[in-house]
Formats: sequence, structure tokens, C-alpha cells
Amino acid sequence: MALVPHEAKGFSKSTLYDGLKLVMVSVSQEEEEEVQMDPEKGPLVMQLDGSMTHLQTIRGIAGGGQVSEKLWPQMTATEQTCALYICAKKNRYVKERLENQNQ
Repeated sequence: MALVPHEAKGFSKSTLYDGLKLVMVSVSQEEEEEVQMDPEKGPLVMQLDGSMTHLQTIRGIAGGGQVSEKLWPQMTATEQTCALYICAKKNRYVKERLENQNQ
């Protein structure tokens, strides 16, 4: 039996959110949260001072238990969708907290 060399398939950049500046994300059955997008760095997260910053890298466990970090362009469509949902939930929490402080 001859061994056939395995060729790894190349990674294709996700285009799911390309060209979008705003994305509406469902954070509950009744509510949606608007998330601003940067075309290169992905979703923006609101800080407690009201400013916006980029979502930090997403950490995941790679084969062999190694922790890896991915930037927006390196993520698969599923990872981008998860990161966007995390951003929406964080933004909703920060907005609610800021509203409660101002009352």
C-alpha cells in the first residue's frame, strides 16, 4: 500500500459580514442590538465610558490543547457570528449599566 501525501486545504476568508457597517443581532426573543462593524477588525464593543473599541482576539483551543488567538480576518463564518453575538450582548449590558448610572 502506497502512502498518499495529504495536502491541507487552504483557508478561505469569510465574506459573511463584508461590506456591512451595522448589523442587527438578536439578543433575546424580543430585542435586537445594533453592532457597528469595522471592515478589517470586525465588531465594535462599547466601553463603560461610552467609547467604542474593537473586540479583542478570540481565544480557542486548538488541537493538542494549545490555546490559539484569532483576529477577525482569520475567523471562520461561525466564529465571526459568535464574536458578533458576544459583542451585541456586551454592548447591551454596558448600555443598561450606563442607563442605570444616569438615573
